[in-house]
Amino acid sequence: MALLAQVMGQPLMPWQAKVANVAGEVAADGTPVYREVRVTVPRQSGKTSLLLVVEVDRCVSWGAGQHVLYAAQDRNSSRMKWEEQADLLGRTTLRSTMRVTRGSGREAIVFPATGSRIAISASGETSGHGQTLDLGVIDEAFAQTDERLAQSFRPAMMTRRSAQMWVVSTMGYPAG
Repeated sequence: MALLAQVMGQPLMPWQAKVANVAGEVAADGTPVYREVRVTVPRQSGKTSLLLVVEVDRCVSWGAGQHVLYAAQDRNSSRMKWEEQADLLGRTTLRSTMRVTRGSGREAIVFPATGSRIAISASGETSGHGQTLDLGVIDEAFAQTDERLAQSFRPAMMTRRSAQMWVVSTMGYPAG
């Protein structure tokens, strides 16, 4: 993943590299050691850029037909973050290896060489239903009122041997 971060114009920060290295461990059979990764860091620490590196790595390094689904607080927030990701990738050397579809409801960053894609999802309990999912990403998880989103991603990952889910957030706000 360090190479991908360099291609994107900056190396991973030490905390990002540590998380990526631990969460990216693979067993002898090639499956991720950790099926679920949970990360909590302060605001503006670089979690979204780490997630982009993880998403792109999944699409270009894990074989053909990888399906990545990204969700944030709500669909609008997912779309805004996805736009940032697409624009950032469009300024890197990866731009010639991908195609971006921006139509509402069809948003995707597609890597034609592998047939892999990064798409967005709403954050409701039916998100991810009817899909096969290799990497599920829940950003800004503090905004989720319960575990419904994670619970909706898990069945979509069941038939994928190397599936992984990342749940990433800041601490959020105290209840009250």
